[in-house]
Amino acid sequence: GEQLQPSLCRTVIAPGVNVHDVVFTARKRPYALYVGSADADSGLVHLARAARGLGLPLHIHLASRAAADEAYLLNHLGTHIGDDLVVESANDAFSVRTLIAGAQMLLTTAGSLARHPQVAARAALSGTPTVQVTMHEHVTHQQSETAPRSVTRVITMADATRATADEIRGIDPYECRRIGVMQ
Repeated sequence: GEQLQPSLCRTVIAPGVNVHDVVFTARKRPYALYVGSADADSGLVHLARAARGLGLPLHIHLASRAAADEAYLLNHLGTHIGDDLVVESANDAFSVRTLIAGAQMLLTTAGSLARHPQVAARAALSGTPTVQVTMHEHVTHQQSETAPRSVTRVITMADATRATADEIRGIDPYECRRIGVMQ
C-alpha cells in the first residue's frame, strides 16, 4: 500500500463520517465557511470579524434551522448580513457537502468544534483547511497541541489577516485529504 506521510492538514475520520459521501474539490472559492449553531457559545460574532480580517466573506450554514439560532443570528449579526456575511440555505446533505468542499477554509471555535466535530472531519476530507479562531491574545503550545487533529491551524483574532489567509490558501487540498486516522 501507499506509505502515508505527515501532512499540513491532520485529518481525523470522525465516527459517522462516510468517506464515500464526502465531496472533494481542489478548486476553492473565495469564502470562509462556518457550519454549526448560532448562539452565545458559538463565537459566531468573533468568526465574522476574523473572516473580515482574513479578507473573505463568511458564509454561514446553521446545523439546524431552530428558531433560537435564527433569532440569535438576526439579533447579533443581522445588520452585517450582505456581501461579507451570507446565510446559506442549503437544505439537502449534498448541498452542504458542496459548500464545505468549495470553501477556502472552514472557520470554527473550540466550542463549536466540540459540538460539531464531524464538520471539521468532513472539511479535511473535502480538501478544506479548518481554522480554529481563539479569543486568547496568543496561541499557546498547549492550545496547538490539544486542538483536534482535524484542525489545520489555530489563530488569534490578531492573526486574522490577509497574509494568514494567503498562507492557508497555499495549503494543498490533496494534503488535507491524504491522511485518514481513526480515533
